[in-house]
Amino acid sequence: MSNNSESKFLAEAKSDNSEFLEVMRDRLKMLKEGNQECEFRELTSFQRKLLFSLVNCEFTKDNLVAITKCVDDNKDVKQRYVLVKKLDVGSQESKLDFEEREKRDDLQSCVGFTEVMKLLSESEKLIVGHNMLMDCMHIFNTFFAPIPQDYDKFRKALTSVFPRMCDTKVLASTKPFKDHIQRSGLEPLFETIGRKPFKKPNFVLPAEFKKYESGKAAHEAGYDAFMTGVVFTTLLNYLGSLIKPARSHISCNSELVKPFVNKIYLMRMMDVYYMDLSGEDVVPPRHDMFHLTIPPSWRTKQVQDLFKPFATSAQVIWVNDTSCFVRIEGMQDPPTTVMKSVVNAAQRDDFSIESFEDYSKAEQNRLRSSEETEHNSQNANGVSPKRRDSSLGKRNPTSKRASPDEAEFGQVEPEITEVAPRGKKMKQA
Repeated sequence: MSNNSESKFLAEAKSDNSEFLEVMRDRLKMLKEGNQECEFRELTSFQRKLLFSLVNCEFTKDNLVAITKCVDDNKDVKQRYVLVKKLDVGSQESKLDFEEREKRDDLQSCVGFTEVMKLLSESEKLIVGHNMLMDCMHIFNTFFAPIPQDYDKFRKALTSVFPRMCDTKVLASTKPFKDHIQRSGLEPLFETIGRKPFKKPNFVLPAEFKKYESGKAAHEAGYDAFMTGVVFTTLLNYLGSLIKPARSHISCNSELVKPFVNKIYLMRMMDVYYMDLSGEDVVPPRHDMFHLTIPPSWRTKQVQDLFKPFATSAQVIWVNDTSCFVRIEGMQDPPTTVMKSVVNAAQRDDFSIESFEDYSKAEQNRLRSSEETEHNSQNANGVSPKRRDSSLGKRNPTSKRASPDEAEFGQVEPEITEVAPRGKKMKQA
């Protein structure tokens, strides 16, 4: 507001707010005569506006300046108040300089924990977590940027923030560790590493965290972080016992750790248990997987019953109410035989089945067609299409990718061909 508009606003509001304005004037006069600053709390937004106008119209010559502040009470909804401060007459700082500095300070305080995350990112230290995909996504989305919808862009964006990450659930699910670990959940894993062949290091806890010695604080953030750190250190040291000459302590920067870096655990995946953030993902052959279009009323058991002649149990992965994937572990019959049998068993016009390979090819074609349509539309409108990073989206489906097992300990993970997307559906005859 300009002074003229503020004066007009005060004049119009005077009749209905005269008592409030008089109280504010009295407090401002006291500030003018002695105190350096005064807080005005529990005001409505309209009253704050009145106070700002009063200071700017009647007390500017007295070197008073008003700014909005927020109560720092760690609550989600911040309560605002007005701080009126008396500038030092002998100071070279002008009212505008003061207001600008206060705004910068307020902005800095609002940034809060983002500063910690920024420093952590700049340090490029190894970030250790357990089953950490959701944690990584939440941290990235909260403190850095919205999560990219494209998978490859997400991997690139995440590693640009945290270039080195290690998931202890990946370690626990990989040779040589998995031979000695039955359950890879954090709490049972923490118990397992307390027994042979593992040797847990001694940790000294600060006095205020002595309750962690009891081991009864699972799911408390601090204790879960403590358990993750202990698990990571113990598993690394176990690696040291397997090499010659044996080493009792392995640094997180050791070459032994590299095969596990930037591999993040994936829940509920039967054939791929991690995503590779900085290399080619392992993609298994999926000749035993099918894509189904089904009636919306069907449930998991109805889908599984269709595949009973070929497997005692079929894994169903739902896409939505009318679409799912089915994987038959240990399938012996040709895919065409399975599909014909399933179609005949379903006996419905609103049911169809296709191999995963056909589904993948069609999905790739759909995506390619969509990109071409967007490209043509941009050209027609005179808009330069965005250049695609040549390093993204390029994968060699036939290339072999070393898993942690293969890289260090000689066991080769199943070679996987790239997931492609939707071909010809086999309709009921």
